[in-house]
Amino acid sequence: MAKEMIISSNNFERKIAILEDGVLAEYYVERVGESQGIVGNIYKGRVTRVLPGMQSAFVDIGLERDAFLYVSDVIDLEELDIEFEPVAEPAPAPTMKPEPPAGDEMEEILDALTQPVASPPEQPRETPTTPLEEERELSELVEHLVEDLPRAEALEETAAAPEVDLKEAIFDEKITEAIHAEEERVDLTESGESEPPLEESTPRVGSIHAPRGGASRWQRIVDDLPEPSSTAPTSAPEGEEQAVEAPAAGPEVSAHEASAVASSEEAASASKEAATSSEPEDPPLPDAEASVRQPRLRAPFAARRRVRRRRSGRASAADAASSEERVESKPTITELLEEGQEILVQIAKEPIGTKGARVTTHITLPGRYLVYLPTFEHIGVSRRITSSAERARLRRLVSELRARQKIAGGVIVRTAAEGCGEAELLDDLMYLYRTWVDIRTRAERVRAPQLVHRELDLVERILRDRLSDDFTAIRVDDEDDYARIVNFVARLQPRWLNRVKLHTRPTPIFEDYGIQAEIEKAIRPRVWLKSGGYIVINQTEALVAIDVNTGKFVGKTNRFEDTITRTNIEAAREIARQIRLRDLGGIIVLDFIDMEERKNRQKVMQVLEEELRKDRAPTKILQFNDFGLVAITRKRVKQSLERTLCEPCPYCHGSGLVKSPQTVCLEILDEAKRMALAQEVEDGKEAILRVHPEVARALREKYPKLLEAVESYLGGNVTVKADPLIHQEQFDIALV
Repeated sequence: MAKEMIISSNNFERKIAILEDGVLAEYYVERVGESQGIVGNIYKGRVTRVLPGMQSAFVDIGLERDAFLYVSDVIDLEELDIEFEPVAEPAPAPTMKPEPPAGDEMEEILDALTQPVASPPEQPRETPTTPLEEERELSELVEHLVEDLPRAEALEETAAAPEVDLKEAIFDEKITEAIHAEEERVDLTESGESEPPLEESTPRVGSIHAPRGGASRWQRIVDDLPEPSSTAPTSAPEGEEQAVEAPAAGPEVSAHEASAVASSEEAASASKEAATSSEPEDPPLPDAEASVRQPRLRAPFAARRRVRRRRSGRASAADAASSEERVESKPTITELLEEGQEILVQIAKEPIGTKGARVTTHITLPGRYLVYLPTFEHIGVSRRITSSAERARLRRLVSELRARQKIAGGVIVRTAAEGCGEAELLDDLMYLYRTWVDIRTRAERVRAPQLVHRELDLVERILRDRLSDDFTAIRVDDEDDYARIVNFVARLQPRWLNRVKLHTRPTPIFEDYGIQAEIEKAIRPRVWLKSGGYIVINQTEALVAIDVNTGKFVGKTNRFEDTITRTNIEAAREIARQIRLRDLGGIIVLDFIDMEERKNRQKVMQVLEEELRKDRAPTKILQFNDFGLVAITRKRVKQSLERTLCEPCPYCHGSGLVKSPQTVCLEILDEAKRMALAQEVEDGKEAILRVHPEVARALREKYPKLLEAVESYLGGNVTVKADPLIHQEQFDIALV
């Protein structure tokens, strides 16, 4: 697919359009002096309010509104320069060959979460996790977390499982709740065994001890894990890895867990009923597999059910109390932050609507080839690098470079690093590390609130993150920006220099390439399809609703089903393009025209999934439900195009509707009746009625009898005066 990047800039705003085969696919705009383009900026802020009931805090970072900081985005500040050893690892033992992930990916994540904090198994039938597998699973978890860190655009390449922003902190709370439920299951399972509590990790020299229960930094990191993509198998990009690799024991482990649960439950039941049987029945293995392959949305509830089953099998109330104490030992927002405290935060989401920016203390610094994570001890490789040999080479190379340079922190290798040598990676790593040192030094010198590091501007950021061999041209209309872009591309990738071109035609660059007309269409609710059908896009506070209609298209065959299917397929392609172009986020509900045949619904879903693979923003698609609706969730980092370019109508206050002239006329009649009953009028006095011209026309032409009724209530002649300055919904009655 041939791509072109069109850049238009001036002293007040910068605009970038990306064309795919000559069609506008993405549009970015950043205006000077506004709280836009601040994602990735690092601030030294001051905590203004701590809200235990919401497990969050507000931080003053110098913007118009205080930033929002959720508890899962907080780390202990003293950990920034302190390295932790992983928690006590089980003794190495032979493990079964890993199998491909099966069932719900959330189940697999929850299973993976248990590995870093699980104590060595005492029963011989359980298969312990080897250190290599534990390291791999920790890597998977951190790579998932990177997706939710401030570099939304820069770090999208580092993970295959998309993070979904459903309802800001509400959705994050649901994911956190599911994770907590699984952790509670692990703790309860451990409490039933006659083993001492898990020992704390062994800190290195100059380090501090981990929190109670042996939970190291890894256990707090996973609190903000996003829910992975659960699209249909056909929606997974070709060659892309699963979000989390299956545990070493695969489904067999789940079956064994189910066996242990069943045995525990039956033992407890037997003790209560004084049964003579000493051996519980064999657990039904199909049920165990079903718990793994639950429908994707039931994973959090499945985790809670497992917790309840294990609670029912507890033989000792003291053990359960001990387990609850360990679960509750997770730090709360009041333990981590206090009002007036100064902290270093990074913007994760721009202010949207009336909400302030969302921030995190998990700092990430993206480069061309690497992403530096100062607060993590982790090395990961982008899943878009599919060659296992290349992944191993890059991981080994980065690990050696980090050890040689004695650099603390973690590193994610980006897709652009595929095939790179040691010198290129070393330059990028050292640049990012020096940047972090400068940030820490500046943060120590300034007083909060203060900006300590500014992310690259829109043009440089898009060039760094998006430029690839797919782009045939980069067209710029400003000479100063052209020179700056040439220098930037020369440092980034010299072989792309000949693709940077200066636009010298007399017509504006956006008009010359038909971009401005497409932008005008993109802020209108109705989008026409080539066949004559159309889609209607309506943004609300809660979600985005998209409706599909046949419009002028009457079909070319004798089958109504064919007409509907063709319209829906064409609409699916356009919907995917409009989602990217308008940057729609959150929950998106699609109302396709009802199709009777299942194969036609599958065709539409296949087209929709294929088109959405082009979207770099993490998305998740749910199949047709019983109401014939398709739901999409898409990560939202900034405001949509409509909210960026437009504002609510001051006349209708954003509702899109005003009262009709007939409604206003009837309200005038009610007001006259109220005045008469309140004896505010005197017979023989004249009244002047000032109304909007449309209402005046309706009174004179459509509702003259209604005007006579008003006069009877007011006890005299009523003079109607049309005033264009009066709102259509307002009127004024004056007695003279």
